[in-house]
Amino acid sequence: MPLLRPRRVNIAEHMDAEDADPTDVAGALDDLSRLNRFVGGNRLTVRAIDQACAKQLVPRRSLRMLDVATGAGDIPRAVLAHLDQRRIDAHITGLDIKPTMLEEARRRSSSRIEFVQGDALEMPFDDGSFDVVTCSLMLHHFEPAVATTVLTEMRRVSAGVVIANDLIRAWHPWLFA
Repeated sequence: MPLLRPRRVNIAEHMDAEDADPTDVAGALDDLSRLNRFVGGNRLTVRAIDQACAKQLVPRRSLRMLDVATGAGDIPRAVLAHLDQRRIDAHITGLDIKPTMLEEARRRSSSRIEFVQGDALEMPFDDGSFDVVTCSLMLHHFEPAVATTVLTEMRRVSAGVVIANDLIRAWHPWLFA
């Protein structure tokens, strides 16, 4: 029996609109933060970094990480807290194309996390600049060919590990909203 695979829905999300109300955007970012915290995006990312450290794919004492399409910066904050507990020196950068997202990320985050404006399709970093490059709940914003380009660019700036977690945008989840 074939698996039921939802068909992709290509509708822009309200928070991506240029004229989106800042209060609505902040609320959407709060929702994404809760989703990452309670559904497992933070946990998956931290676990993948721990596994990379255990397999010696990345340094154990100091780690350079980039979070692509960082939004409010909840993944970098979760990773920083985890690495601090493990006494790993962390140099974390969040990248986002939207200045409003970066403002919100800076407001919510420690000054130890650097936030940079840039495009995921052409990142402003040299090859191999980061030990780990992550993205969470971002790839579904793109058509498959563009998502592939983003992943290729993530690999380019990574010296070792790329971690991506996402969802499938389809109609059936909206039935229960």
